[in-house]
Amino acid sequence: MKHLTTILTSLLLSSSLVAQNSDENYWAYQPVQKVSVPLVGDPKTKNPIDAFILSGLRGNGIKPNERADKTRLRRRLSYDLTGLPPEKTGMSWEELVDHALDSPRFGEKMASHWLDLVRYSETNGFERDSAKPDIWRYRDYVIKSFNENKRYDRFILEQLAGDQIPDKTLDSCVATGFMALMQRDDEPADRPQAHADRISDIVDVASEAFMGTTIGCAKCHDHKVDPISQADYFSMMSFFDGIRQDLFKSANHTWNDPEVVRKREEEKQVNRGQIEELWGKVDRQLLQPYLKRSKNPREIKTSWLFLPKVPKAPGWSLPSFDANGVGFTKLDKAPPQQDGGSPFGLWTSGNPRSILDLS
Repeated sequence: MKHLTTILTSLLLSSSLVAQNSDENYWAYQPVQKVSVPLVGDPKTKNPIDAFILSGLRGNGIKPNERADKTRLRRRLSYDLTGLPPEKTGMSWEELVDHALDSPRFGEKMASHWLDLVRYSETNGFERDSAKPDIWRYRDYVIKSFNENKRYDRFILEQLAGDQIPDKTLDSCVATGFMALMQRDDEPADRPQAHADRISDIVDVASEAFMGTTIGCAKCHDHKVDPISQADYFSMMSFFDGIRQDLFKSANHTWNDPEVVRKREEEKQVNRGQIEELWGKVDRQLLQPYLKRSKNPREIKTSWLFLPKVPKAPGWSLPSFDANGVGFTKLDKAPPQQDGGSPFGLWTSGNPRSILDLS
């Protein structure tokens, strides 16, 4: 992933990629140079950004608007930073700015812009438009990152390789949900082509969101204007090509909170003892007629042995289970059986939906 970062950076900053002739002399691909702050002679201009803006306005014969009053400034501040109308407070301007930046709503407002860039969606598109389980956790990761003022280089790194970095965290693993945002056809006619389309989507969105440039044209040919070749495009695709297909479908194990996993395992261990105790009461010989009908005899097991706890109605999956002992009753009138009936009968807990025949 170190090399991918190098490619992303070099495409924008390397002097070897700067367009040479006047037709391609676009400002975005020029080497970064330090420039002097223009002298505008305006006492109201208190920072370099204002000086550059005012100089540009004057150069085009445009007169700036009058300074906004306090009410308008408060509204602009609140809507720009939180997306909400201003609160009625007696804070100074500096306190208002700090209050807006400290608000959880700040991260939500900033995240709304980022999620637009990366095409955030909670469904896969195409005709079924199935849901993307747990992708909301990526959305929350973005909100949290803005509220924590995370460094931008770290923000990018976590989304591209958060599950591979040495100091990975649960947050950095969730960040890789960026690559699961793309459209996904769950029943493609051409699976290799569908995979290539998803990887191409990742490259396109990564270049637009992280680099601020579109490189999609280079998928078919060297860019006619921008200094990006077809080889550059497929070099970037190669970094993402090894992503397993199932990871596009849903969250993977790296998204699991270790503390939640630990508690779940402890609960399973407690329930395992109960399950083994119940399984020990099974009369194995009563199961033999059922097992002999199987073309592939196997060790006697039941599906709920693999569940984290004993089901509410174990009788239907264990024909010889002592159903009476746990409150189940045998049906007086069982449905007719095509093969002469089950040697184990039917058991119910009173819920018609729990009635199953094991013959």
